[in-house]
Amino acid sequence: MPNTQIPHSSENFDTSHYPKTYIISPGWKIAMLTLYAVLGIPSLLGLLYFSTAQEMHGALHQFICSAICVGFLLLSIYGALSALRTRVTLQADGIEYRDLFSTRSMHRHQIKNWRGLSVHGVTYLELVAFDPAVKKLKIAILFKPDTPFDDWFADLPNADRDAPRFAEQEIQNNLALGLTPAERAGKAARARKIARIANLAMLALCVLVIVYPRPYLLSICLALPWIAIAAAWKGNGFYTVGDSGKSTLKGDLTLLCIMPGILLALRALLDVNTLAWTQAIGPGVIVGLLMTAMVGRTTDGFSKRSPMAILYAIFLATYAIAGIILGNALFDRSVPSVYPVKILARHHTTGKGATFYFSVAPWGPRIAINDIVVRPAFYRTKEPGDVICVRQHGGAFRMPWYAGEDCKPAEIPAALASGSTATKSQSHAEPQIAVSAAASGLGDVSKTDANDASQLLKTGRYEVLESRFSALQQRYKDHKIDDLALLLAYRDFYDTDPALELRHAEWIKAYPHSYAAYLAEAIYFIHIGREARGNKYADETSDQQFAAMEAVNSKAFIDLQESLKLDDRPILSYVQLIDLDRHENADSSANATSYLDRLSASFFHKKNLSAESLNAARDYLDRSISIAPENFIARRKYMTILETRWGHSTSEMKAFFKESRSAGLTPAKLRVLAALVAWDQAWNEERRDDIQASGKSYAAAVALVGDDGDLMEQNMFALLLSDAGHIHEELRQYDLAKGYYQKSVESNPGSANAWSNLGICQVHTGDMEGAAVSYRKAAEMGEPIAQNEWGKFLWNGTAVKADHAAAIGYFEKSASQGIADAQNNLRFAKQK
Repeated sequence: MPNTQIPHSSENFDTSHYPKTYIISPGWKIAMLTLYAVLGIPSLLGLLYFSTAQEMHGALHQFICSAICVGFLLLSIYGALSALRTRVTLQADGIEYRDLFSTRSMHRHQIKNWRGLSVHGVTYLELVAFDPAVKKLKIAILFKPDTPFDDWFADLPNADRDAPRFAEQEIQNNLALGLTPAERAGKAARARKIARIANLAMLALCVLVIVYPRPYLLSICLALPWIAIAAAWKGNGFYTVGDSGKSTLKGDLTLLCIMPGILLALRALLDVNTLAWTQAIGPGVIVGLLMTAMVGRTTDGFSKRSPMAILYAIFLATYAIAGIILGNALFDRSVPSVYPVKILARHHTTGKGATFYFSVAPWGPRIAINDIVVRPAFYRTKEPGDVICVRQHGGAFRMPWYAGEDCKPAEIPAALASGSTATKSQSHAEPQIAVSAAASGLGDVSKTDANDASQLLKTGRYEVLESRFSALQQRYKDHKIDDLALLLAYRDFYDTDPALELRHAEWIKAYPHSYAAYLAEAIYFIHIGREARGNKYADETSDQQFAAMEAVNSKAFIDLQESLKLDDRPILSYVQLIDLDRHENADSSANATSYLDRLSASFFHKKNLSAESLNAARDYLDRSISIAPENFIARRKYMTILETRWGHSTSEMKAFFKESRSAGLTPAKLRVLAALVAWDQAWNEERRDDIQASGKSYAAAVALVGDDGDLMEQNMFALLLSDAGHIHEELRQYDLAKGYYQKSVESNPGSANAWSNLGICQVHTGDMEGAAVSYRKAAEMGEPIAQNEWGKFLWNGTAVKADHAAAIGYFEKSASQGIADAQNNLRFAKQK
């Protein structure tokens, strides 16, 4: 910068030297590019990490972390580009400063004076205009000034020459600072020394808080900004905050205001598991603004420097929010609620800042299987199956938080205290929802095939079950049957007879190391959960129903985790875990629990499948591929959770299909996966009211499946055919729609919706005899629209013999389910 000690004479100002341009010197350019690369590369990696919801606790957490990474990434890009573009040009009659986005200039006759500033090791030249309305021009001296540069400023007033004298005079004239000038000067020097020591201590504290976080260190961090502000406020003018580089005779405590917020935010994010952290935002912002106002009162002109004020407000609000969250835990003296839970699984992130998690059963306010964050040392001492205690604290500021810790002996219930299989089996037999564990009510088993697995279970023939399904698993491992055949063999365990809960538990008790027994019980619980939840819309489903589903899903999860330990190729366990993870995290707000009765034109999810769930599902898929690279059923299940209706996209499905093409699947299986992609595309087109395109996509999906409908999940092909029929029905292409519905009921004769829709299309095509058959089947299954239509057929004698009494009965059934036309028909029929 210009020489501030020996002013040059204006006689040295030679206009022939100008214009002259100065760019950032190579040394500074390398330093800046290196700095911004160090800032930008981790920010980019963090953005990629967080944007895929790695280890995130919800969408808000993901958004905040991603936004922080985006902010630092943009800052690094801005800094790097500025290093390449910034330049200063001196004209004989003016100066021009160009940075990345703007160009500013000032004529010599406009300049009142100039001064030098040193901010965090960088020297700035500040030009002040005569006109107060003209903004000051601040130039970073990142180049080496030469003689023409010094000569240009030589005859301009230098405010720096007088500033130290004015600052020293201010101190010397303040008698409150000391009795003699020497005493006052000594106190000022001592204040600067104390500030330097405090700043060095702050840097040391940063390291300690990061690598050795202890309550007393965090308490120091909480106190430091207040100490700095108090010193500036009551320090007789010897200290300053928010005025770095302006007054060299004062002790600068700015670092003590800024750094604690960063440190506390880091520790709050890593150390405190707050259940209601958003409660800290309002008070934190208020405290941050109050502290910013206090800083402004201690610094002349602070409020006029908007960027500086905003920056301080952000840092101090962050400090306050993080301080409230940490203080809520540090100063909490409440008696915690203790929830003993079993560890279902454990996992952790990678890298130096790894976060360690236990997946545990529902506890307290968490009604689903969930992850809790624990200390690394605690994580290393525990394994899945161990019991820990989640202690939920009320919080010093009424913000609940929790910690996972060892249990005291008296805190562990007897049901969890024993790790034996017998205890586990008995606990599984205890009813958690409205189901009976009694052995009665098994039904007339004589009507069931003696070889049926459900029948064997009902009659307690566990040795036959064990032998059959162990042999089946071995045949799969010997590559004598494929994964699809293995899955089909377990469909008998979809039976949700309440009495079977006891039978499953007895099977496990009889064969405590049976992979098949644990898997069968898990499948049973999953279907019990779906039945408990029901198949109505989310807003028509009670919290109790959701809780009932999640309670049995928790049992299923425990069984599946146990099954993973009992076989080296547990392919079906991974398939069920993928499905369970989807329903546990998204089905609580979905509109149906099975494909059977879920017409995709009717259901809209209120809550998407979370990113955490997708990550978990992908992990299960990868594990299944590691033990069975050619497996189809896990890929098929994973493909279904990538559907748009679960919060993902057709493009994600296409990418996964491309990945699956190299897995060695048969052409038929690949076509089924492609059909799922086409189905999702058709669904999206229907949502956009592009009915023509949707009809073509549905037709393409059906054609891809062809005669291989048995390769799709249970009843999924029937649902695809129904969806195709529905869209062609909207297009008034009733012959095509009828064909799709006919194939749908052939694939799944138990679908009342498909029979009813088939009847509608048969009426439109004049096939009244066929419509009578279809309406009757749907009506007998309880479909309300079909009940009304079948009532009309009976009343009018259309294609059947007239029967008014029977017609009234069907009108009554339909009217009771809210069908307005049936209510009108019922009134009319009773008047006759």
